[in-house]
Amino acid sequence: MNNESSNFREGDLYKTTNIYQTAWLLISGKELKDIDKYNPKRAIFTFIDEEKNCEKLITDFWSNDVLQKFISKIQDVKAMLYADNSRNNYQFRERGNYYKNNYRDEYKDDHNTSFKGKSLW
Repeated sequence: MNNESSNFREGDLYKTTNIYQTAWLLISGKELKDIDKYNPKRAIFTFIDEEKNCEKLITDFWSNDVLQKFISKIQDVKAMLYADNSRNNYQFRERGNYYKNNYRDEYKDDHNTSFKGKSLW
């Protein structure tokens, strides 16, 4: 799992840029104090952490295999959603990777694939 986030502490505040970690901290009962949206590409989520246990919660998060598989599948679905050709079918492999099927020809043979005289493929 690619962990492209920044996590840091400022006194009783814990900050992260990772949206999945943010969701996990909220599920764990942490109070979200602020969302800094100054950078349009990456928000900073600030939590109140007087107990100073956010680091442990984040370690638990990254060591949870079920959560990591869930995140991997969300990323797969996002990749399919934003793929250039939304008509392609996908099959999943064990590690969450996907690949395009070659069903396009079978689909063309069995279904009407034209719209106003133009091929959809």
